[in-house]
Amino acid sequence: MKQKIFFIFFSLILSLPVSIFAVEVAPRISDREIIEKRRTMLKPVVERLEHLEKDVMRDLDINHKDGSLLTRLVMAMRELAKQDEKIASVLRSFSLL
Repeated sequence: MKQKIFFIFFSLILSLPVSIFAVEVAPRISDREIIEKRRTMLKPVVERLEHLEKDVMRDLDINHKDGSLLTRLVMAMRELAKQDEKIASVLRSFSLL
């Protein structure tokens, strides 16, 4: 019985150093590598945002002297509503008149 305990104890002691070498040490990442990664990740996001901004500016014509496209459309519908009661009732239902 003592021999079995001694054998188990001895085999555990011998296997400990082997299990320590099983762990691989990861290389350190420098700050420069981290920054080169955040720029790589941000580039597609920035490009997509710029694309969306161009689309909004083109579609809504925000820089127009009389206001955006939506503002001008509502003003035109209000002018039509002065002559057409159907248009006036629709604009009232959407709180645009």
